[in-house]
Amino acid sequence: MINMATPEPPPTPGGKIIYKELLQLLQQALAKDPFEKIMHDHIMDRVKFGFEKYGVYLESNNGRDASIDAIQECIDLCMYVGQMVAEEEGDKWEIQLLWLKTLYLLADLEHYKSKH
Repeated sequence: MINMATPEPPPTPGGKIIYKELLQLLQQALAKDPFEKIMHDHIMDRVKFGFEKYGVYLESNNGRDASIDAIQECIDLCMYVGQMVAEEEGDKWEIQLLWLKTLYLLADLEHYKSKH
């Protein structure tokens, strides 16, 4: 079993620049979504942050195990959304549904990792 507290090595230049692929997918899948522009801007904020932190853009074949990175980040996401649930006042059904979706995403990532 992999220890999810063990960090992956620093990324190295590899192949495709991932944010470009992500922005294409975002535009194709959510072009009519009123939040598409906001999501685009947020993605670019994180792209810039990541470049400043690592000195490279996230690329394929970068020396890291992307499935481990995804599982670790999804665990963090589950924790943050759990914090949102704990801090929400009033009717929590909407945020609790989002929390449940993060757990299903984590389960899907774990299943994928176990098969590959």
